[in-house]
Amino acid sequence: MNTLSNHIQKIHNMNKSVLYFITLGFALTFQSCTGQDDIISPPIQSEKYEPCCGVSSDVFRELAPDIKLFIPNAFTPNGDGINDFFYPILDTSIVKNGSIILFAIYNSNDDATKRSLLSLDFLNYNDIPNYAFRGRYYNATNLKWEIWRGQFWYEIIVSVEGKGVWKLEGSACSIVCDEEAAIFRDKEGCFFPVQADNKGNYISTIPPGEDDCFGK
Repeated sequence: MNTLSNHIQKIHNMNKSVLYFITLGFALTFQSCTGQDDIISPPIQSEKYEPCCGVSSDVFRELAPDIKLFIPNAFTPNGDGINDFFYPILDTSIVKNGSIILFAIYNSNDDATKRSLLSLDFLNYNDIPNYAFRGRYYNATNLKWEIWRGQFWYEIIVSVEGKGVWKLEGSACSIVCDEEAAIFRDKEGCFFPVQADNKGNYISTIPPGEDDCFGK
């Protein structure tokens, strides 16, 4: 009788052990699954890109009732054919070559540290690749040409015969397509060259086309 009782007790204890391990396995699996869902990726941060974009009156200009000007506040000079060049976009059927009498790009708006990245007294709209700012600058420290990363400042003077002369100043950003560029996936107020038509109008339905640069 005692032998039978002992045998029953062993079976009971064995069942308790099996139940324990089943319960433990379920708990660990549940914790693992819910833990995956609870992981929150840290926000992407970039000191260079922090001041970039934002809704600004610098982007959309109406110089005269028939002259609109779009100045993008971001571009990606990576040579993929999309948003590679920074320049003011206007109606070239009205404003001819020679209407831009100053197109200057600076590294800063602080007179103490300000230096020129590009300075032209003529902007040839028939040859934008050779006249627009391509994001390149000569690094005097490294003695080589490099791609500018982050905010830069511009000064533009537009002269239209019989209409007037306008001096425009503002800032924009040159975006290097690397891991830091992912910050622009969610950054608001960025306006790219590809989003303007040939009359200087911003077309909100045109996407920036930078999925490959920013990551989908």
